[in-house]
Amino acid sequence: MKFTFALLAAAQAAEFSICTYTQKYYASDDDDCSGDAAGDVDLVVLVDVCSYDSSAEAWFKVTSCSATAVSMEWFDSAACSDTPEDDQKTEYTAIDTCTATDKASTAMMGSISALSGAADGAALCGFKAANHSNADCATAADADPTFPLSGIPDDGLTVIVDECYFMSSAKFFKVTACSAADVWTMKYFTAAGCASGDAVSTAAELACTADTCSDGSGCLNAYFDNSDSLSIKISDVVHDNTVAADDEEEEAAATITAGYQAFAAMMYL
Repeated sequence: MKFTFALLAAAQAAEFSICTYTQKYYASDDDDCSGDAAGDVDLVVLVDVCSYDSSAEAWFKVTSCSATAVSMEWFDSAACSDTPEDDQKTEYTAIDTCTATDKASTAMMGSISALSGAADGAALCGFKAANHSNADCATAADADPTFPLSGIPDDGLTVIVDECYFMSSAKFFKVTACSAADVWTMKYFTAAGCASGDAVSTAAELACTADTCSDGSGCLNAYFDNSDSLSIKISDVVHDNTVAADDEEEEAAATITAGYQAFAAMMYL
């Protein structure tokens, strides 16, 4: 079932597909994936959006996702801008089917399982992020580290609310609320999973309300326990992005519509 993330300019609402599945990796000579998995990870990603696989420790992009299959490509960086070689493009055509995949010149076998759509009521949040070299986000947004290297493009990112996102080693974030352009919360963590016990010790949360963020943007000083010389600004928040209907839901809706149209036509005979 489709349901994945997509990176778009976060200035206006858009529709996204979410893909949820479990990815397992095996040794390159385990051509039937019968041995112990060398790694596995549960993934929730946007179709055609650059995402990070914590098990493979590499950036990738899902290019299509259905109820039984996933197509994906490996990339060299968070920009997903290089052109993947043919062996870095993987077609998982069925659940639990062993398939060769090549991650950054590292050959291995892989399979997918537990393929499904998004949880009911999944919410999305779009935003832009800028790094500043002072405490109040007043300088030009050109200080290192640049966020495109951490999977947040200059033109914005859309994420699933309450999902944990990788930025760099020991740096993760999660949007926990996004109900309006000026009502949202972003939290920062030191480990994958974004568990409460892994929240950074200081500057762990940036919350925006209609009273505190009149223009919808917020500034957090010393995020990720950095010194006072670094701050992050979140702006251009979009709360009304939508999740695309699942393929099976679309088919059911089409069947109901066709049935109603046939019934209506008979009424006029």
